[in-house]
Amino acid sequence: MIVTPKLINDCIQRDEKACKELFFGCYNRLMNISYRYQSNEIDAKDVVNATFMKIITNLHKYKIGENFESWSSRICINTNIDLYRKRK
Repeated sequence: MIVTPKLINDCIQRDEKACKELFFGCYNRLMNISYRYQSNEIDAKDVVNATFMKIITNLHKYKIGENFESWSSRICINTNIDLYRKRK
């Protein structure tokens, strides 16, 4: 998925359609990452939802021009690690 500056700006302004487009565009990649860390599908989906909430709330910190996939993947990995630490 190609994330455009317009899509990012629309998501920052809480446009529901843009947020949905971003979510479904990132969903498969984030699920693949979460499956590596979680033992079942339910936990992986929970982590993806938590990750997306972090992405949306921190989207204003994203610098246009950076690789969005890398930025969102790092958030997903950190969310998975946080859940692991919480359960430990």
